Amino acid sequence: MGLSVPFTPGSINIFMNIPWQPDGALEFVESLCKPGDYVTLRAKLDCIAVMSACPQDILAINSQKPVEAHYEILPAA
Repeated sequence: MGLSVPFTPGSINIFMNIPWQPDGALEFVESLCKPGDYVTLRAKLDCIAVMSACPQDILAINSQKPVEAHYEILPAA
């Protein structure tokens, strides 16, 4: 696309459960999501979005059982 950014923006981990602890540490715990859960996001302006289904199978994220993820781009309403 010929675009560049000065840094990589922080990610939004929608389906992961990684709470901050009072001492500032991160805890990696099982997801609260269930099969079939989804989220709908609406772009209010032109944007570039990147999706990743990171196959995390080392930490307790996703019960150490990563699954595939699907996405759909819907027409503007």
